Amino acid sequence: MNKKITWTIVAAAVIILLAFLMTTNNTPHRKTMHTIGVISPLTGWGAYWGEGYNKGIALAVDEIRAKGGNVDVVIEDGGTDAQKSATAAQKLINIDKVNALTVEFAGPSSSVSPIALKAGIPLVYDAVVKKFVNENPNAFKFYFDVAKQCGIAGDYLAEHGSKNIALVSINLDFAPECQTALDAVAIRHGIKVTPYLFGEDMTDFKTTISKMKTAGVDSIIPVFYEDHAVSFFKQKGDLRFNVPVFTGLGIPDVFTEKVRSSVATSSLEGVITFDQPLSTEFKSNIQKKYPAITEKDFIPAAYGYDEIIYLYGGMSKCAQNDTSCIVSEMKKDAHKGALQSAGFGDDRIFDMDPVYYRYSGGKLVEFPLK
Repeated sequence: MNKKITWTIVAAAVIILLAFLMTTNNTPHRKTMHTIGVISPLTGWGAYWGEGYNKGIALAVDEIRAKGGNVDVVIEDGGTDAQKSATAAQKLINIDKVNALTVEFAGPSSSVSPIALKAGIPLVYDAVVKKFVNENPNAFKFYFDVAKQCGIAGDYLAEHGSKNIALVSINLDFAPECQTALDAVAIRHGIKVTPYLFGEDMTDFKTTISKMKTAGVDSIIPVFYEDHAVSFFKQKGDLRFNVPVFTGLGIPDVFTEKVRSSVATSSLEGVITFDQPLSTEFKSNIQKKYPAITEKDFIPAAYGYDEIIYLYGGMSKCAQNDTSCIVSEMKKDAHKGALQSAGFGDDRIFDMDPVYYRYSGGKLVEFPLK
């Protein structure tokens, strides 16, 4: 009798085990969900960037999921403000439990980077400064190198006769990097470079322009954003201060469609600026998803798209929250994305090779510097 009971129990256990194994073999393994927190500038002075940026993110999510990827994105408005962006980062990390962050512009990046570092998660930031890459080993920098671009602008102006260059810049983290590069230009060419710094909310440049005229400034390198640019170029024209301009930031910030449509063509004539070429495939795909997308949104959309694609590319190859693995994988990723870059490399700075333009007769005309 005891043997019968024993064999009955063994048989039942075998049946249960077989049923479990059959169920396990017929049920797909759950993929790890990778959640990315996005701090987007939907309000504040950088709101011109946010709408297009979010469209690019949505396209990236669609494409990842269509290929079987498991990604979720949680978007918070950082208000183009350092404190608001810090609050958004804390919420994304502590409440939404995101595994990585993205953030736009230098001010918000300055407050978010230490928070991401403390949390031990990867950060992609889109700003001109390299400072946060140096301070945060888990950070990756998108956008142009402001020191490099200011140096290129300064060298060009000096080589074409400028003796007294003005740097007109928002007084943010990128101003010292640009100034250092221009100090080197001044030494190389034996010229004068003077900084004219201002706060983020400034839109009245008449006094600054008058000071530059009095000081004999003969060319300008502006390093500021869209709303500043509209005011500055209008007032520069009103005061008939017709000196060469070579922008230290690119078209997406200082020479946007809004700037070109809001300011008299005569006040913009001859401005030299730059931009990053876009993938034709990306432009086609974003237009299919958003048929009404306008020209001004293509560039921010490309940044949003590439930030998510590169981040997820690293995250998908690693265990969840294995930041060192993600950082290592992102450094290796050399695919060409929407922005036609070859990725980051060991320095974690996005490799960008801009195209230069001169504004002539109301049009941006490609302009070889050499």
